[in-house]
Amino acid sequence: MEMELPPLPVQRRIAGILSAYDELMENSQRRIRLLEAMARALYREWFVHYRFPGHEKTKFVPSTAGRGTQGEGATRSDIPKGWEVKKLGDIAEDIRRNVPKGELEEPKPYVGLEHIPRRSLALDAWETATELGSNKLAFKKGEVLFGKIRPYFHKVSVAPFDGLCSADTIVIRSRRPEYYAVVVACVSSDAFVGEASATANGAKMPRANWDVLEKYQVVIPKGKVAEKFSALFADIIAQQQALIFQIQNLRRTRDLLLPRLLSGQVELKTEAA
Repeated sequence: MEMELPPLPVQRRIAGILSAYDELMENSQRRIRLLEAMARALYREWFVHYRFPGHEKTKFVPSTAGRGTQGEGATRSDIPKGWEVKKLGDIAEDIRRNVPKGELEEPKPYVGLEHIPRRSLALDAWETATELGSNKLAFKKGEVLFGKIRPYFHKVSVAPFDGLCSADTIVIRSRRPEYYAVVVACVSSDAFVGEASATANGAKMPRANWDVLEKYQVVIPKGKVAEKFSALFADIIAQQQALIFQIQNLRRTRDLLLPRLLSGQVELKTEAA
């Protein structure tokens, strides 16, 4: 098969332009991973090891939940005075907005289990659906999408928009705004995913069960600690989502530009050989 190729200097110029887009996307992806690490470290420091701002002057009292309420290496059985131990179901709920199969009135973003990344709160892939082959669930921006099939895959992300998802997803919503960051951090933690895996039903296709997971014990902070954590965590999520849309725009622009560059529709200036 014969192909018409642009001159070598033009090819190099095209490669340089595309490489610039790829580097920008990779930089954004690195920032997303860094933000993810920051979020997990923040949660562990404040809610597992209790090294939150002002912990030096805080009194600790015995917890009725026992040692390691939050898991992930917690080493003490007491909690800061004024904090509470609650069941996850007291501060979060499983939302089931059923959407029947069939044609949609308008195209909507759809998130399948294959789109949810492993060990990342940043949902960076989806497709547009105009028709549904099976029943799905609707979710709202900010809610947590938890892949319940084989939960050990650790597919837990925060929705950056309203859309539809697989019925094999647990859509988790905080019952009150002040608990939002705690809920997101808890259900995406290694300890919670481990609990979901250990209590999943089924041999070949184990599924997590919300009726069991809602009994998971969570330590709830009080006052300014809760406010600071919510502000910091929400900011991390917002930055991640902004970077996701930036990557999508860069990828779309690059894909639109490529055929125009190859066909000569876009004139390129090259240095003399």
